[in-house]
Amino acid sequence: MKKEVDHNIAIQFKIYEGQLVWSRSEFMLLANTLLLATIAIFLSADNLNELVLMILSIFGFLLCVIWLEASIRSFAFGKFWTYCAREIEQSGKQIPLLEKGNDFKENRTIEFNFKGKDGKKFQYRKPWLGRLFPTDIGLYFLILIFIILYLGLLVLCFTHNTNFVAVNL
Repeated sequence: MKKEVDHNIAIQFKIYEGQLVWSRSEFMLLANTLLLATIAIFLSADNLNELVLMILSIFGFLLCVIWLEASIRSFAFGKFWTYCAREIEQSGKQIPLLEKGNDFKENRTIEFNFKGKDGKKFQYRKPWLGRLFPTDIGLYFLILIFIILYLGLLVLCFTHNTNFVAVNL
């Protein structure tokens, strides 16, 4: 009974971390989009204030660094709770849910203990588009795009090249 409770707790923490990373990412994506829209408005203004542009760019950069750190941490905790639950599964007679989940994550075909339409054990594999790259890498790449945008804006501020951007908008 204790193993089952511990297993359920680990699974609940895993679910919580997953929800947390995506809720945080939704908020950060919205915040960065609004911040970049504000910067675009400043860039299109006739009297561009480079100090304001620099402050907004630094704020955006720091926001992305915090987002990246929080995402890395959440994905790490998600893996930690998965490993805890797998350890409990392997020490008992429970369905190896997380072992199968890991195989699924690693793009392996999963075999289930029921029959498919062909009368053989049912098998399932992640669709090809879902196998291109891990979700965490995709999120890190998105954050990196924002970081590069903010760094580019900072370079423009420090080189006093903001007229180039304002003219080309």
